[in-house]
Amino acid sequence: MKKFFLLGLIAPFLLSFQGEIEDICNEKEAKNKALTQLLDYSYSSSKTSNFIFINNEQVREIELNLFEGEDYRLVFNNEYLPENVEVRVYDKPKEDNRRKMLLTSKEEPSQAMFVYEPSWRHRNIYIDYIVPPSSTDKIMKGCAVFVLGYKLNFIN
Repeated sequence: MKKFFLLGLIAPFLLSFQGEIEDICNEKEAKNKALTQLLDYSYSSSKTSNFIFINNEQVREIELNLFEGEDYRLVFNNEYLPENVEVRVYDKPKEDNRRKMLLTSKEEPSQAMFVYEPSWRHRNIYIDYIVPPSSTDKIMKGCAVFVLGYKLNFIN
């Protein structure tokens, strides 16, 4: 009974935000634009991360496994985000104090699309999205897409 009472109190509050969330994500278009930047790399995979901009900072981490003998190209498309989201690439997960930053998009915050070609000596890399607090009173939603391409690098 208590659960139904709480749900009755919370449901109108949650439903009131439906009309106020502005979603600027176009996942298909973002992925297609990123694919054009793979150039002579073969498509391997992609990942879309959806973000809702609220009044506090958020951090989301994605792990990528890389294989020896392949060259990689990561294309990040942040064009469909309402605010600048910093992308950081690390060699170890956030729980590891010894991790080193391999890339940050902070140097080019206005650049919506950028490319990173990691060294294969890093068997795993970790992509962190640093989502800033919302700068408006509106609830904004957007997405970031990254596409992974590879080339076989034959070692004799």
